[in-house]
Amino acid sequence: MPAYLFVSIASLLLLVSAHQIPLSAPAPSPFTSAFDKLVADSLDRWHCPGLAIAVIDGDDTFSKVCFFTKDVKCP
Repeated sequence: MPAYLFVSIASLLLLVSAHQIPLSAPAPSPFTSAFDKLVADSLDRWHCPGLAIAVIDGDDTFSKVCFFTKDVKCP
């Protein structure tokens, strides 16, 4: 198979697979503003510079990175 044909087919497959439509509505995020406040308060209390959190619930995965500085708290 010529290289240009392989590259063309690979590019087409990439374009087709890149646009995925979810089968159902996304699950609501467990990271609420109350959770952000709890994390910010805990980081301050324990003098921790930051943390990464992941929640896996069945097929749903949520992740968040939080950090604490004088200017910025959980993004």
